[in-house]
Amino acid sequence: MALNPRMDIADEMIACLREAVGEANKTKQHAQRLIGQYVERMANGSLEPKDRDFLDALCQRQPKKEDNCRDSDGDDDEPGSWQFLAAFLRYIYSGNYPTDRGVGKLVIGFIGRLQELGMHTPLRERDVIRQSTPFRPGDLVRSVSVQLAVELKKLYRDGVVKLQNQFKDQQKGGRAKVDGSDLDIRSELTAVENFLIFNKMSGNKWKIAPLSTAANGFVSFSESEIVSLCWKRELLKNRILQIVRMTFSSCNSQDDVTRNWLPDKEPEFLLRRLIADVGPIGLTALNRRDVGRRIFNLGDIVPTEYIDA
Repeated sequence: MALNPRMDIADEMIACLREAVGEANKTKQHAQRLIGQYVERMANGSLEPKDRDFLDALCQRQPKKEDNCRDSDGDDDEPGSWQFLAAFLRYIYSGNYPTDRGVGKLVIGFIGRLQELGMHTPLRERDVIRQSTPFRPGDLVRSVSVQLAVELKKLYRDGVVKLQNQFKDQQKGGRAKVDGSDLDIRSELTAVENFLIFNKMSGNKWKIAPLSTAANGFVSFSESEIVSLCWKRELLKNRILQIVRMTFSSCNSQDDVTRNWLPDKEPEFLLRRLIADVGPIGLTALNRRDVGRRIFNLGDIVPTEYIDA
């Protein structure tokens, strides 16, 4: 890996990314703890009708049989869950409440429910002026929000299908201790509720809290998100503007960089000039347009010791 000759820029960039990765993982772990504690309370009899809205937001229900033509192990998108979790993680990181509409309204309700259960104390009241943070919350937590949505789906929605299949296999072998009618996944219940029922039948062998494995320590950011993460560090901001103004002299803002300049550059163009020459060169204009968002795994850019949370 050939670091940029401006070692002060490279060092500052590594420090910025290391801090961002640490904050993103810390935010995700905090959310996991709260969600795990919440699910445990639901398993222990604290569930109220309103909780089903929150459980559905955390993990969408199992599709009905007539709609369930997909492999349950597939990585299909869960836009509702991801949007809810992204808003929740933005709140956890910043302490700023979301707007009181749409998904934000549901997140505010969930925060209130956690307070009712004595599991969470907000950093500040809802009517307090929004506080600034070192990183823009949405750019910081997008990647870990997607990770968490996938983890919850695999644990609860896919997990209940795996438990159901285990019981059915036991039935065929004459080893099942439950009646066949007990093995239906009930569409009127949330994915979490169905999972808890089947897990209890199995002797509570599965964990019910979403805990990350060692493989979940990475965080990926798009190039535009990396610009955002760097923007409040004057050394990096000035260096970015210096690079951009070589071909875009009127560039003055972050939006100028990410919306007007960056889309026309080949993948990793800016990263190579800030930290390391690790990307492909010589792409055609058509190749550049086809690349899209250009997501980076930080393990490809920053030495491993700088990305472990």
